Amino acid sequence: MPGTVPRNYCLHGAEHLKIATGLDSCTGLTLVETLGVFKWKCVLDDGKAFFFSSDLKDGKGLRNLISTTGWIDNSVKIYKNANLILESPLTKWWDNVIQSLPANSGTPGLVLPASGNGVGIIYYFNSDQTTRAYRPAPKTAIVSLNSAKLKPLDATASENTCINFFGNQSCLLDLTNSTMSWIEVDLEYTATSAPYWAIYLKGANFSRVVNSSIAGRASTMSNSGIYSTESGFVKIKNLQVSSFAECLQWYNFNDYTHIENVFLKNCNYGLDLNALNSNSLIRKVFVVNNARGVTVNGSSSDTIIQGVSSLNNLNGNLIFGSSSTPVYIMSMMSVNSGFNNSNSDLFLGAGTSATLTNLAITNSLFALSLGNAVPAKFSGALVLGSNVNNCAAVSPGYGLVNSTCADTYTDGASTYGSSSSNAVLRIGKTAVNSFNGRVTVNDILSVVDMNGLATFASLIPAALLKLDSGFRSWGRESTNTFDNTTAQGRCSSGNCRIYDWTMKLTDTVFKNTSGDGTTQNQTFIAGATCPSAVHGNKVTNSNDTIPITYLNNAWEIVSDNVGDEDGFCESNEDCVYAPNFGAYQNELDGGELSSTSCLFQDGILSNINIYGYQ
Repeated sequence: MPGTVPRNYCLHGAEHLKIATGLDSCTGLTLVETLGVFKWKCVLDDGKAFFFSSDLKDGKGLRNLISTTGWIDNSVKIYKNANLILESPLTKWWDNVIQSLPANSGTPGLVLPASGNGVGIIYYFNSDQTTRAYRPAPKTAIVSLNSAKLKPLDATASENTCINFFGNQSCLLDLTNSTMSWIEVDLEYTATSAPYWAIYLKGANFSRVVNSSIAGRASTMSNSGIYSTESGFVKIKNLQVSSFAECLQWYNFNDYTHIENVFLKNCNYGLDLNALNSNSLIRKVFVVNNARGVTVNGSSSDTIIQGVSSLNNLNGNLIFGSSSTPVYIMSMMSVNSGFNNSNSDLFLGAGTSATLTNLAITNSLFALSLGNAVPAKFSGALVLGSNVNNCAAVSPGYGLVNSTCADTYTDGASTYGSSSSNAVLRIGKTAVNSFNGRVTVNDILSVVDMNGLATFASLIPAALLKLDSGFRSWGRESTNTFDNTTAQGRCSSGNCRIYDWTMKLTDTVFKNTSGDGTTQNQTFIAGATCPSAVHGNKVTNSNDTIPITYLNNAWEIVSDNVGDEDGFCESNEDCVYAPNFGAYQNELDGGELSSTSCLFQDGILSNINIYGYQ
């Protein structure tokens, strides 16, 4: 069951700092950090007020803490009711060695050692570097500065060899047994042939890939942007990947994986997960214009998926193979999916046990198919519309009713035969006015487009991810964003179009409707009463022998040392409000959560702090 082993039982300690105030109350206290890199929170510990740094702010990392000359000085100021009461000196906070990444034009797998005393070295590069493979030692870091790119040479016999189930393959960054490594880089596949895997993780326990981008070659796709096997407690956060056979591929014996805030574009498979074990958390994933969205196979267990926006993928959007159990899916939005090999927008294979809360599937061919799955439970809201076929359940009691989904295909229906499903069914929805969609003016940052259009041949790696927003992607040219099968899938020939997947402010289908699937939620205001959508009685009891009870419209803040860190929002935890369907929850690029929670209304669950994006 999720939470058996806390996800934070072994942390990167340098991210977690503690500052004593000497006071016995947090009332009126605020902390200002000079560099503004960390999340800070005042808590009482043994009757005294301390500020703890729970994590790095979204989008912040080592590149915000170092320069080519070493650590950047940092300090904090603590105020009480706007009056400065404490101030630390401006100084360096760590003593790791920082040095330039050595050039490597020919060594097969150049080893990057730790320092002589075993402390990890931070290797940086501040200009584009064309290179062979690197093999970092445990506890080391590779960081790109000043928008510098790491570019592999042609994959040849001298390239590093990564050994796995499929034999020997080439890779660029080989993290075999490189535990507690930190990768914060931008990669571009410029060579005509290139390493099979850009980043390879094997036995790379507790490693991080954060604030990074990986651009493949659209015309000669290599296998994976990141490939992971036999690695535990790996964290992938704030990542963009484009144009690989598989954007991200997890294969066998990966425990406690944490993937969050990733944009996966123009790949054959967006996110391919095989045999995930032990409480993996997949959160805030955008999979757009791929041949296939998210696939979970191979008897994966305790997989928690929160916030998927799956748009214009050709062959299914969220697909579970046989015996993936139990799985928990919250806040999924899937639009304009094709259909292939009996897979629909959401397909649960034989033996898969699932609890699904707040799903929205529109403008597709086949929305939901349960195969021979273990009876599933649908809760919260189930939003459907403009699909050729909404529900295909093989027999009564599997969580849905064949064809009609609920007992009757009527708006507001909430009974599903003999199953335990209780989702409120919403029908007749369409996404045609929900997204900004086709871009028909010049993208300011793009180096190749003309009024949002470019030829496939011009999509060099430097152009794939260099767009005005991370919410933009290249896709097949079509005269209509939705309701047109020519827009589905990755662009692989002819003309390609930029699509903007930010939701319009005027959208009323997916935006701010998580409460009941149609009514606009109340506004989140820090310090005021929480929206009714996150009342303590708005809960799901999971489809387990011993049910887990969690809020429908909030997710636990993980890595903050509060609660069990399993991702579900439960009593006595700090959580983030999820007012929308899908991955986007009202945060802007670089946006931050409110520093103050709203006033939670206790019910079945109690004593929860809810934070939101305003």
